[in-house]
Amino acid sequence: MTEEQKQRVAVFRFGIIHDFIGSIRLSHGEQEKFLREKCARKWEIPCSNQSRISRSTILRWVRLYLNGGGNLEVLYPQGRNDSGHEQANNAPKPSPYKMQ
Repeated sequence: MTEEQKQRVAVFRFGIIHDFIGSIRLSHGEQEKFLREKCARKWEIPCSNQSRISRSTILRWVRLYLNGGGNLEVLYPQGRNDSGHEQANNAPKPSPYKMQ
């Protein structure tokens, strides 16, 4: 992924979390409402085939941004740890018992 693509993804992620990190303090109820709305919506996520964002992902982005001192680069996508390794095959395995 190019630097420009990473930056586009980070800006998108910031756009998702800005309601939670701004100077206006939201009540717990308001935060939950924003989370539900953001999770229910379909998104055009840069450099991704996904269109939904989970609650845990949004909260992780908030934590990353706050713990990273407000640095946008902490929202850059990270490379996979298993890059270059074969992925497990989760296809159903045939039963050793014959059905009659």
